[in-house]
Amino acid sequence: TGEMVTFKQSGNVGIGTTSPSSKLTVWGSDTGATNLANFVNSASTSVMTILNNGNVGIGTTGPGQKLQVGDYSGSNYIEVGAGAAGISGIYLGRGATGNDYYKGYVQYSHTLDALQFGTAATQQMVINNLGNVGIGTTSPLSKLAVSGGASVGADYNIAAPTNGLIIQG
Repeated sequence: TGEMVTFKQSGNVGIGTTSPSSKLTVWGSDTGATNLANFVNSASTSVMTILNNGNVGIGTTGPGQKLQVGDYSGSNYIEVGAGAAGISGIYLGRGATGNDYYKGYVQYSHTLDALQFGTAATQQMVINNLGNVGIGTTSPLSKLAVSGGASVGADYNIAAPTNGLIIQG
């Protein structure tokens, strides 16, 4: 059979290819959900898997999405760190730049000590360091602060008057 590992004078290494285009190029002959790479610890446990279809699994060997952490047993966490004046978060976007980059987001502001939620690239809700929840406001002064209209009640899904309140019941 052909070469399995190629070492180029440039320092590039190829696995499954004789023409590595980067420091490490792994070439698989499939595009499906078969293993392209599997990282195994000294206890022979798979700790990270990259499938040929691009899905990455950490703590699972069969990731069903582009990134899956854990295998639905026990507890699994993702830690996103930032500096004391930074922001940690998850951005949900549909483009690589501008407002399309973060159409929706969940982020934690370390400076404000607040958990922030946004849609349409705009903050919509916040939970501050006192546990106060703000909807339509970034600085709630009570346990629930709503800026704008609010409707309350079972099956009461109509628009409230501007800055007004409708209560059913």
